[in-house]
Amino acid sequence: MCQAIKAAYKAMALESYARQARNVEAEERARQIRMRAERKCGELLRDTPKAKPSGSNQHRPRDAGGPPKLADMGITKDQSSQWHGQGKPE
Repeated sequence: MCQAIKAAYKAMALESYARQARNVEAEERARQIRMRAERKCGELLRDTPKAKPSGSNQHRPRDAGGPPKLADMGITKDQSSQWHGQGKPE
């Protein structure tokens, strides 16, 4: 999962740099790479079990053996929602 996220972030940066340089061809290639990386993130997120809410007892530590939360993986809820929509349907 981390590699796909890193690839998406790098592609976003490359896309931005190409846009600033007015290099339409490089911008389009970076956009395609970003879209593939985001699609892969959506597929991986779909296969990852959802983390359970910690419950009302905030003093008890969360089970460390459970699936990671989105924030633990550096993913916002908006990104997760977008990437789920881009992943290939089962």
